[in-house]
Amino acid sequence: MTASQRTFVIATATAGIALIAWALAREAGTLVDNADATLLLLAAAVLAAELFPLDVPSRDEQVTFSTPFAFALLLDRGTATTVIVVPLMLLIADTIRRRRADRTLFNVGQYAICYALAGGVLSVLGAGGGGVRPEDLPALAASGAVFMLVNTVLASAPPAFAHGARLSEEVRSDLGFQAWSTAVLVSLAPIVLIVVQQEPGLFPLIALPLAAIQLGARQAKINQHRARHDALTGLPNRVLLQERVAAALAQARRRGETVAVLLLGLDAFNEVNQTLGHGYGDALLREVARRLDAAGRDQDLVARFGGDEFAVLTRPLAGIDEAERLAHDLLEALRPQAHLGGIALDVRATVGIAVHPRDGDDAELLLVRAAMALHAGKQDGRPVLVYDHASDDHTPERLALAGELRHAIEAGELLLSYQPKLDLRTGAITGVEALVRWRHPQRGVLMPDQFIELAERTGLVRPLTHWTLGEAADQQMRWSAQGVDLTIAVNISARALTPDLPGAVAALVTSHPGARLEIELTETLMIEGASDAMDVVDALAATGVRLAVDDFGTGYSSLAYLKRLPVRELKIDRGFVTAMDTDAGDRAIVRATVDLGRRLGLDVVAEGVESETVLENLRALGCDFAQGFAVGRPMDADAVVVRAATVRARSET
Repeated sequence: MTASQRTFVIATATAGIALIAWALAREAGTLVDNADATLLLLAAAVLAAELFPLDVPSRDEQVTFSTPFAFALLLDRGTATTVIVVPLMLLIADTIRRRRADRTLFNVGQYAICYALAGGVLSVLGAGGGGVRPEDLPALAASGAVFMLVNTVLASAPPAFAHGARLSEEVRSDLGFQAWSTAVLVSLAPIVLIVVQQEPGLFPLIALPLAAIQLGARQAKINQHRARHDALTGLPNRVLLQERVAAALAQARRRGETVAVLLLGLDAFNEVNQTLGHGYGDALLREVARRLDAAGRDQDLVARFGGDEFAVLTRPLAGIDEAERLAHDLLEALRPQAHLGGIALDVRATVGIAVHPRDGDDAELLLVRAAMALHAGKQDGRPVLVYDHASDDHTPERLALAGELRHAIEAGELLLSYQPKLDLRTGAITGVEALVRWRHPQRGVLMPDQFIELAERTGLVRPLTHWTLGEAADQQMRWSAQGVDLTIAVNISARALTPDLPGAVAALVTSHPGARLEIELTETLMIEGASDAMDVVDALAATGVRLAVDDFGTGYSSLAYLKRLPVRELKIDRGFVTAMDTDAGDRAIVRATVDLGRRLGLDVVAEGVESETVLENLRALGCDFAQGFAVGRPMDADAVVVRAATVRARSET
């Protein structure tokens, strides 16, 4: 606690205690004599409300329901009694809850000051005095406003003094919420008082709705916790991390602080998954999460960023050197071997660091640059690497393009082209692969390689994927209405394979009955992913869409994983197909893959077919489908219909 913070806390507690002493001197002779059922009921309600504060789902704070009962006490018994009773109930509640003595004394002083001033406003305006009349409502509103302002200032001052921030900034950041909550609670005071005075037996009718709100808020808090925390490790997930980074940056701007994001990625984690299985991989992730959480400082936030990556939000910092020291401390905490199921595993990792304000003033940008530092560190073999502007090829032009992409998704600037897929057994076009294009207003039509990576780095790949799937489903239904029955395949990025994707796909399937959608997942994604990614794949399969392994042969192939995956199709990477008529090695790989697919009961698609010779070779090998320029270049929806009809007519002659 800083000297200024300590001084303010002591001053507030002293002022409050002085007000309580004044009230006791004023009411000493009559307080006990006037302790009737109304007073006792309102005091008990204040105590109960303070014992069970309400967790606010969207904010890391609590509010209590004591305000309407305390204001009812103000209206009925006046300022002195309220200044005695309400702080006393708070003192009892904080003692039961075992709060720190300094915080309890501060809160007691805070309540005494706030209700003394609120009661003073009521007295000056001639309200209260045993009841409430309609003409007293403006005075009650003014009293509530004074209470809210004073309470907000007193509550905001200690953190402002602790961090050297301006009090006005702290107050402004909290004023809106406090105004809304105080207005709602104070408006209940007249109702509480009327019920207690005239029909105290109906008091449970007030308590029950408040209890229901309490239970509902608790459940909302539980649901929010589940949505914002990783199920495997219990750590905050990427969603909560981004929220906390944004909040930390807003606070850092006010206080002139330094904030750092440390992104930690495990080295050789995929080998654990592939050699020992996902059970060991999950156990290792839980152990890493435990060690990182224990090694971080109290004010740091440790989160699971996704896959084998973890993030640490740390503040305030003296500078970059302190961030690097913390990174080395985290790596040191991981150094001892992890003993899992009788197996000792070495744990090694790399850390990328991005620091505010040097490396960015935006949460998304700071996380992207920490990720860039992490990936650069892995490439260079450096365990800790700070983001370097000099090596960043993400120019302002590319960053501007990211903002334009967000607008493009919402403004309908995207379109799909479709590359036909030929059934080598029947000679018919039976499906297409949807390829997204961007009709940029100034740059013209942009190809996927010009913006997909950008979408992945900025988190826009999820809305982009959802738009692509929706547009593909719409187009499939339009073709079906024309009597054209084609399957549409959509390639999914690894960063779009999130727990919310199966729900979105299931909704599409429901809203587009009969739509024939196929989702293509890269081999490396499906083999290297942790078990939570595999769970998403299983959930996608449960929606009824067809799943395919794309770029087969380019990853760390594992027949055990291939057997485990709920896929129906293999797509041979174009790198093996294009030159298979002249390269014996490529031809052997294609032949082996076709045979593998047949034995596993999977359809096999060859990509990158650019000549009739390759097409005939694939047909001779028993490959099921072919895709490439020899079959058809990407084209619009109308051209697909014409192409399908032309190929069908040719195959029938």
